[in-house]
Amino acid sequence: MTMTVSAKSLRQLWIDMPDSIVPYLNKNLRTEFVDFVDMKVKADVKNLFDQNSRMDTLTNDYLKVTLNESATLEMKLFSSSDGKDVLCLVKTFSAPEKESELVFFDSSWNQLNTSDLFSGVQLDKLPGQLVQKPDTMSQERFEKLKILIEPEMTWNELNIGENSITFNLATPLMSNDDKKAVDTILVQRKFKWNGKTFN
Repeated sequence: MTMTVSAKSLRQLWIDMPDSIVPYLNKNLRTEFVDFVDMKVKADVKNLFDQNSRMDTLTNDYLKVTLNESATLEMKLFSSSDGKDVLCLVKTFSAPEKESELVFFDSSWNQLNTSDLFSGVQLDKLPGQLVQKPDTMSQERFEKLKILIEPEMTWNELNIGENSITFNLATPLMSNDDKKAVDTILVQRKFKWNGKTFN
């Protein structure tokens, strides 16, 4: 019997992932990760840059890998109502502030158009929606704090137990006092998967 492409498991998608996505973790190393998980031992490998990479989590639809000291990779498989699963990949860099690269693929590793998956949402304008003025704050103070958030960088989180993607606004390099002040106006935005789109 022929297995449909959409029936691929996340672990198989991980193994079959194009090397170009993480060039220093080739197929042999990705397979080694899965073997270690199956053996219930620490899933650490030496990547092709001679750095340590670690698989932190692997479930039926979610995985997380610490690529190196400043980068992580999350993958989540979202089931689609039309049988064509959507694979989300989030690569987050901390240098030192977090910034994520968010990409979607089908089960054959063909890249999907991100805007098609977020109905009516303009992701390039999303950073402006990740700040909110507290009721007790003056408009003048709020505007001054917003100016400090430059450049605007977002980072994403995938939820191991929920079909969602969370968008967060990073705070650029600033003093601890400014950071604490800016944190008071930051809000998260969570998009839940409905089987076709995120909303």
